[in-house]
Amino acid sequence: ARLLSLSAELHLQIFKYLDPVHATCLGLVSKNLYAIYSAIHSKIPLNSFTYECLVPQGPYTSYCYLYKHLREWKPADLSYC
Repeated sequence: ARLLSLSAELHLQIFKYLDPVHATCLGLVSKNLYAIYSAIHSKIPLNSFTYECLVPQGPYTSYCYLYKHLREWKPADLSYC
């Protein structure tokens, strides 16, 4: 709730700082954040990646893929191929 109470200008600065993978994850948090995200970023494919991951992915992962961040959000009966 504290993040959502920040001004739109601060949200914009946060999105500009983040790479596209992490900006997408943040944009999916709420409708308001998605509106800001979509104003400055285009949609990216699920197999997009970045080299620096903000979330630990394990000792053998050198890339941070969007689909790995989103896989816990999807219904169990769906798969990514």
